[in-house]
Amino acid sequence: MAEQQPLVLVFEDLHWADDGLLDFVDHLAEWASGAPILVLASARPELLDRRPNWGGGKLNAVTLALSRLNDADAARVIAAVLDQAVLPVETQSALLEQAGGNPLYAEQFARLFLEHGDVEQVSVPENVQGIIAARLDGLPEEEKRLLQDAAVVGKVFWSGGVASHNAAATLHALERKGFVRRERRSAVAGETEYAFRHVLVREVAYGQVPRAARAQKHLAAVAWIESLGRPDDHAELIAHHYRSALDLLEAAGSQACAELRDRARQAFRHAGDRAAALNALVPAADHYRAALELWPADAANRAPLVFALGRAEYMNGDSSAARLHDSVDELLASGSQELAAEAEAIGAEAAWYRGEGEEVERRLEHALELVEPLPPSRAKAWILSQGSRYAMLAIQHDRAIEYATRALQMAEELDLPDVRVHALNNLGSSRERRDGAGFAELEASVALAEQINSPELARSLNNLASLHYAVGDVRESYDLDRRSIEVAERFGLESMLAFSHSNILGVYDRLGMWDELDAGVEIILDGEPAAGAAAAARTFRAWLRVARDDLEGALEDSAFGLEVARRAEQAQSLLPALNARAYALDAVGELDEARGLIEEVNRILQPLKAGGLPFQGSGMIVDARIRILGREREAGLLSGWKHETVWIVAGRAFVAEDFDRALALYDEMGCLPDVALVHLRAAEKLVAAGQRAEAEGHLGSAMSFYRTVRATRFIRQAETLLAATA
Repeated sequence: MAEQQPLVLVFEDLHWADDGLLDFVDHLAEWASGAPILVLASARPELLDRRPNWGGGKLNAVTLALSRLNDADAARVIAAVLDQAVLPVETQSALLEQAGGNPLYAEQFARLFLEHGDVEQVSVPENVQGIIAARLDGLPEEEKRLLQDAAVVGKVFWSGGVASHNAAATLHALERKGFVRRERRSAVAGETEYAFRHVLVREVAYGQVPRAARAQKHLAAVAWIESLGRPDDHAELIAHHYRSALDLLEAAGSQACAELRDRARQAFRHAGDRAAALNALVPAADHYRAALELWPADAANRAPLVFALGRAEYMNGDSSAARLHDSVDELLASGSQELAAEAEAIGAEAAWYRGEGEEVERRLEHALELVEPLPPSRAKAWILSQGSRYAMLAIQHDRAIEYATRALQMAEELDLPDVRVHALNNLGSSRERRDGAGFAELEASVALAEQINSPELARSLNNLASLHYAVGDVRESYDLDRRSIEVAERFGLESMLAFSHSNILGVYDRLGMWDELDAGVEIILDGEPAAGAAAAARTFRAWLRVARDDLEGALEDSAFGLEVARRAEQAQSLLPALNARAYALDAVGELDEARGLIEEVNRILQPLKAGGLPFQGSGMIVDARIRILGREREAGLLSGWKHETVWIVAGRAFVAEDFDRALALYDEMGCLPDVALVHLRAAEKLVAAGQRAEAEGHLGSAMSFYRTVRATRFIRQAETLLAATA
């Protein structure tokens, strides 16, 4: 909509909003900066008790605190309610005194006065809720009962959902008295829609109903909603009323009967399935959890519910996937072999995020073993695609392509677009790394994921970003990584979100966005991520800490990163960890240990030259290896690659001391730290050759960057060279 014309979005009474809506508004304000959107929100100060930083730190955000109404404005509110422009002085003064500048208090007290006709006869409650309660108590019984029935339905309600012999006349009377308003359009066909004029009116009316009676009214609301049909559309609302009824009965000291508990658990299960189908994973987990609490422990159909809850919990950030693991034996015992295989495949994914390589292999092999004899199905296609994913990550590209091809064929035959997204992602990633020809499949994966609004879009964007980075298109990688993070946030994919946040750190590093890198690491670690994401974050930070002379911190970070990477047993995790650890050790003079780690890097890279992982070593990595193993060894490492990338060409130029060529290539990629480092090494050579004037230009360029990012280690080296040119 905002692309067509400027858009204004208004959110009223945000202090009543749940956390999901607050997160959405916060996210919208953060990420919609490129569109002409004005987000206008009203709330009481209580919102700041829940969100102390609400609106803080955002560009183009303004917070306005509204003061109490002055007497003139309050008088206008009262006059509008009473439909009387001029009041006796004594009456107006009394009403203004009681209102105290609160507009809602002024409105409700004026209505109370209107209903009693005399200020002296009105007993003044201490707060707005008291005034509303006094007004409700003064209603005829029929009107009060209908208003209470409506309060149970919600802030918005419909004529058919309230019990009354003459609902139309009663609602008209309540509308005339300012309690409710009739809406112009109704969301329920054949029913007139109403809304409480203020949420406090609904709250007070709801609270006046005794708990046991309130529970029965919630069950009556369920019966009415079910009579409307469209059970999927109403699943969450029905679950809400069942949950409220059970809670109220418990609070009233009553025990829900077995028949009610059975209906409620089925409703919770249905609501969980509906929420999960819409990728609303937080409410899905809540509904499944409520269902499981009521589900008989020995029921044959309990195991699929445990699986559904475990999957939702994992997607919401439970990196242990403990409930999923527990569900496997129960699923197999109940004959749910396919679901057991899914549980194992998701468990393998969780283990991968934790950096547990052996567990990944064990669970995935079990999942494949379980589905191999089964006929084609969605679960089988997805598990084959998962097999492709982890074969790709293990650099077993032939196997990855075989599994992905089978999964893609099955997904096309069964019309499974979400599995096609997954399989195309894996197929493209492996083909690009093996053959240098996989962008088309990955771009197709992204396009299809966007078309069907799949949460798998986050991973597709992430992998496409990685391919762009590998060929030296660092800026495009940055844009894609940002999109991946945005999608993971939108769908609430906590594990993927932590991984995407760690993935963009490498791009921050190469683009010279070192403060963003440092802040990004803190965000990841503050979220208590799985070990894999934490290790990746700390590995990137180790380079930064060396540059800023925090050598102790660099040693701690690099040690942690290498420890986790060795458990993961995957080259794409191990290679960065080995390089970072060697770099930190070299910085503190532990050259022998650093040399051993770089030799290990070379052993891992040699077989990959034929088409495993593309070489994407930065200028800083090349420089470190020259220093640790020597220029000739580094030149050998950079030769013989099946797929030459700009990283290899730039690295060779750096090794050969063709500084102009290296500068041009690193600058084209936008790699500011590598550009600065090449300037520094060029200056070193020029100073040694006595060409001090030429060296000064290189040093000026290097210092300009290093001072910006507070790279004290390199600033010190440059200043030493500057002194030598004086």
